[in-house]
Amino acid sequence: MNRIITLTNRMREVLLDGHWTANTNNKQSIQSFIFHLDIQNGISSTVTALTYHINYYLAGLLFAFKNGRLEISDKYSFGLPIVFTETDWKNLVTDILGNAEKFATHVEQMDNILFDHPFVD
Repeated sequence: MNRIITLTNRMREVLLDGHWTANTNNKQSIQSFIFHLDIQNGISSTVTALTYHINYYLAGLLFAFKNGRLEISDKYSFGLPIVFTETDWKNLVTDILGNAEKFATHVEQMDNILFDHPFVD
């Protein structure tokens, strides 16, 4: 099995449809997550913040694949807005699941030789 198929299978398993990480399914977990239990005094906690964090990197890498420029920064990766509503949460879930699938599909279609070279400037 080549490394692209292996990598893509692991990404999908971790982010979308498997139980590879701590015997949990991330997609099922965030879709069934009870948002209002994560908000304490108007500030979101771990699940919401980590979901935002992962999606930030997925979106940033998708942008880099398309434009050849990596413009994301660690200092913004936990930049979740302080005012965060249940509608915001639902939009974030839609975004992360869409970005995870786009990311896996993009990697799946990459030429194997690209993994031996820098992919962005």
